[in-house]
Amino acid sequence: MPRSLLSSDPRRVAVVAVGALCAAVALPTAALALTAPASGSLSAELELSTSSTWYGGGQFVVRNGTDAPRDWTLSFTVPHGTFTNDASWATDAEVHGDHVVVTPKSPLAPGATAHVAFGIQGDGTAGLAPEACDVDGAAVTGCAPGAGDGGGAPAPGEDVEKPSTVTDLTTDFSHDDRVHVMWAHAVDDVGVDRYELERDGEHLMYVEGSRRMLDVPGHEPGATYEYRVRALDAAGNEGDWSAASSVTLPGAPVDDTSAPTVPGGLRVADVTASTASVSWDASRDDVGVAGYTAVLEGDGTRVERRTDGTSTTFTGLRPGRGYTVGVVARDAAGNESDAAVVDVTTADEAPALPGAGTPADVAAVAGSYQDGTLTMHRVALSWTPRDGAFRRYEILLDGEGVQTLLVGDQESAAVQQGRQTRHLALGPGTPAAGHTVQVRAQLPDGSWSEPTAPVTVR
Repeated sequence: MPRSLLSSDPRRVAVVAVGALCAAVALPTAALALTAPASGSLSAELELSTSSTWYGGGQFVVRNGTDAPRDWTLSFTVPHGTFTNDASWATDAEVHGDHVVVTPKSPLAPGATAHVAFGIQGDGTAGLAPEACDVDGAAVTGCAPGAGDGGGAPAPGEDVEKPSTVTDLTTDFSHDDRVHVMWAHAVDDVGVDRYELERDGEHLMYVEGSRRMLDVPGHEPGATYEYRVRALDAAGNEGDWSAASSVTLPGAPVDDTSAPTVPGGLRVADVTASTASVSWDASRDDVGVAGYTAVLEGDGTRVERRTDGTSTTFTGLRPGRGYTVGVVARDAAGNESDAAVVDVTTADEAPALPGAGTPADVAAVAGSYQDGTLTMHRVALSWTPRDGAFRRYEILLDGEGVQTLLVGDQESAAVQQGRQTRHLALGPGTPAAGHTVQVRAQLPDGSWSEPTAPVTVR
């Protein structure tokens, strides 16, 4: 992406709209650091520092070995215990039952490495560690697949039935070096725990049982690849492999030096306080347009989106702020067009009705635990949902948003609507007592309630 992407001329349009949502502010005491460059593509590694039945702790090391800033999505399961994000000042963590999704607040620079610290609180009944980890469709080094090996004789009542064979497997070129893999869900008498992907006869990765599609990186232009998928359950029973699906990536003509035309008619729609969608008319190229790159800059943020379509949506924006979006077209040989550019201003956050959806009976108690020689501080929080606002919450520490929580569809209605209990990790250097905490809830229409009155941690 040329550095001049957002400074080049073509058409600029100012857009203002009305909506709701406020971006979270980072927690200043958690641990995410940038270290020396790493080579290769985007990758991740799990490093456990502590793993017991009462507490598990460690970090994910995410490396951007590419030559461009990268957003990334890290997902994994925590089958036992309560997950806490100790890098909440630089990452957002959404918890859906035992499934956790971590995303960065800003892209990872080329060659940089991010250390994402975490903790898991347990009750002494099971070992505590992340499982079935995935970063942008790739396996995470050092992370267990998330199921038993199924060895030994089955105990009475044990699950011995294997999942059904995966059907409808398709593989298609997505963009850059990525292949889009999709299949129909398998069925199992107890439940599919995960899927195993095989590429050219070799194990590639495990994917959570709730997923059925992903973009897989690491393919060469002009090369042909063969994929198979099979389902596994939590007892380790393995389904039969699916029928194979092959995909051939387009080659990059060596003599192609002509860039595509500038994307036309760049326009903005559906602007709220936190999102903005952009679309454009297709570019032309003498060989063929391979895709588009859209970059949003402003308010200290730079987000890059790549797509083979003619639209994309930016999320996580801040209310009442100005941003600039630039879009370029690219062909398979890497030639890029000049940029089409548009300005957008997010809407001011819509005021909440007094008391509507605001959680009730917030309690905050200071606590700590030992992690080796370190004393780790945390706040035990609890509250009661109100007015149908029980899916998503934001926790504020001393008036600043530090953590977003999602009580997802995997939880029962009783769990979603019952009294909520969470831990807010503060790290080793920040005793919890004396701070203030607040909680606000997202309403069914997507807007946010007023925060609760500040509660002093004692």
